[in-house]
Amino acid sequence: MVRTIAACSVSSSRSGWIRRLFAIRVKQGQCVALADGRLWTIKSLLRRRRKSRSLTTFEASLPDASTALSLAAKWIDGRKGQQGEWLIVMTNSPNAKAAISAYKNRWAVECLFADAKTRGFNMEDTRMTAPDKIDTLTAILAIAVTWAHRCATRTMGLKAIKRKVHGRREKSWFRTGLDALRAWITFAPQNAVRAWQNQFPKRFKIP
Repeated sequence: MVRTIAACSVSSSRSGWIRRLFAIRVKQGQCVALADGRLWTIKSLLRRRRKSRSLTTFEASLPDASTALSLAAKWIDGRKGQQGEWLIVMTNSPNAKAAISAYKNRWAVECLFADAKTRGFNMEDTRMTAPDKIDTLTAILAIAVTWAHRCATRTMGLKAIKRKVHGRREKSWFRTGLDALRAWITFAPQNAVRAWQNQFPKRFKIP
């Protein structure tokens, strides 16, 4: 879940909570204080910035808080027919560029959660509460997700999944593999076994 801070005033307890974080996404309406003490919304600071793929960084702090913060903003182009938006990350590290990279890795975790739950194996539907049983189920899910991704690699090789007219891909990498795994287990189990056992070339990022 993306945590956002929308208030212009922050209590001391919340500022202490922020110091324990490394990188969080914030909205354009977030108020920050610059070195001269003046308050600005991030939207105002970005108004004259060029909307490009290059990073925009600046130093600031939260109102009524002394913790120095670094902010990094990057313009994300929208899909066909959709408006783009700023990706703004606030961090307590002086390296704002690293904060963007750290936040990017977070999306891989979010995709993994979705694969294990609503978009894939529906883990939450089990309604398990016993820790030992949850541990066992999580281990099984880890194997299943890995197997599905290996099936996708066997199916697609180094090719990218096609995009539709609206710009989104026909299927996710996980869904491609899961569909193949289901079919192979039923009709061609030897393919499912090979997908698990065989080594595949490392995939490079394909746009």
